[in-house]
Amino acid sequence: MLLSSLLFGKNESAISDSLNFVYNQSILDPISKNYSSIFVTKKGIEGYGFFDNRAGFINIRGVGQGRRVAIYRDGIPMNLQIDGMPLIDIFNMGYVDNISIEKGSSSLIYGKNAFGGVVNITSFTDTTYGNSANTTIGYGSFNTQNYNLNSKLNRDKFISNLSLNYKSSDGHRANSDFSRFDLYLRTQYKLNGNYNLKLNGSFTDVFSRNPGIVNRPLLRSLSDINIATISFELSNKFSKANGGLILYTTIYRNSINEGFVPSDFPTEYQSIFKERIFGVRGNEDFTLKNSSILSAGFDYSYNAGNILRDDFKNIENNQELLDANISELSM
Repeated sequence: MLLSSLLFGKNESAISDSLNFVYNQSILDPISKNYSSIFVTKKGIEGYGFFDNRAGFINIRGVGQGRRVAIYRDGIPMNLQIDGMPLIDIFNMGYVDNISIEKGSSSLIYGKNAFGGVVNITSFTDTTYGNSANTTIGYGSFNTQNYNLNSKLNRDKFISNLSLNYKSSDGHRANSDFSRFDLYLRTQYKLNGNYNLKLNGSFTDVFSRNPGIVNRPLLRSLSDINIATISFELSNKFSKANGGLILYTTIYRNSINEGFVPSDFPTEYQSIFKERIFGVRGNEDFTLKNSSILSAGFDYSYNAGNILRDDFKNIENNQELLDANISELSM
């Protein structure tokens, strides 16, 4: 028992009373109590301008630091196992359709990292019939620029959604510039009334500088983060059974320079962290004669990561601080 039917489609009878849903309109509302009171991160939703080069964390009922809240996006785990941090800070919330939050310990159903609860993020898919494309261009203060392109193809049994987004700004202070690029691809093909295929992919690149506090500014404090994911899913739905199989891979990389104050010597190195994740997961829920549900499933994941101290001046001084891998199987 390791994951809920929510990952392959809602099974209403299996939904816990402690499960809450937040939908797109509330997610994008910056003063929405529904969203902000459920979970918050250290750096906010996008975290530009001022940060301390550490990842945000999620709290559910006061529990969350470390590997205590499991995070899924479209059924793909978003918790780094080697580094231990969640990847919530770099999500583009504009592409989110809804967020489901399971409050309380859920390790029996969702497996690892679910001591405090589970956050399952579902991306938006336009399923209306026909083809369409639209673009938006925005410009604002501090040379802030925003470009967005969305396209949809919906013909017979095939649906495809492609979104591209680029946002950048010089920032409100010196050395507070940032930029981000997002690519989302969601495709699905209905084989018949019972089986559905999905192929999803995404790529995000986020660059930002930390100017430090006003009376102690920082120089050369920057962060550059890349994350790419791709997944293949086969799901089924019958009157008495539903579930699916999903294969996924995630590649994560960040390079961080802590920076220095003008009165100190410049830093001569940066930290580069990489983690590669591969996983396969499957489950099936069976509805029995007495309306109870019998679930069976498995979850296998392989994580490999390393941390490198990268010397700017001499590559021979580079030092590998960590090289580790983790394999896990749950049934």
